[in-house]
Amino acid sequence: MIPGHLKNPSKKPLAISFHGLTGIGKSYITRITAENLFKLGMKSKYYHEWRGTKEFDDSHSKYHYRHQALLD
Repeated sequence: MIPGHLKNPSKKPLAISFHGLTGIGKSYITRITAENLFKLGMKSKYYHEWRGTKEFDDSHSKYHYRHQALLD
């Protein structure tokens, strides 16, 4: 996925979603990936991270969350 995106750049951003239980290395692989893709790593203006438990903690607000995601 990533090599293909780098070889054939698109105007669309590459979005990667990691799912899984706590402690399996989602944050670790995200950091390693960012450090290898961007000179500034996770501080790059092209890197964005959303954590479900932090950003979307209220299931009653799913329509609000969707609207906010579309605005970003």
